[in-house]
Amino acid sequence: IDAHRSPLAAIALSSNGKYIATASEQGTIIRVHLVSEATKSYSFRRGTCPSTIFSLSFAPSLQLPDILVATSSSGSVHIFSLGFETNQR
Repeated sequence: IDAHRSPLAAIALSSNGKYIATASEQGTIIRVHLVSEATKSYSFRRGTCPSTIFSLSFAPSLQLPDILVATSSSGSVHIFSLGFETNQR
């Protein structure tokens, strides 16, 4: 998966194996890819200033939307909601 221009700092796989989330060393963008097709489904901006992403984690959910959580060196916790893939909107 061609995820970012700079090296990866964090990666997470959803519990159902459907998604993989990545963050680069720059830490401003978090991308979520559909594993089965190796395509980008979501792109979330964490901020505009570089920050180290310490962790990415998917919250298991039986219902949509799935939740992605990111922690960073700025002391913040970011929560992103995954709805439908971009090709379904």
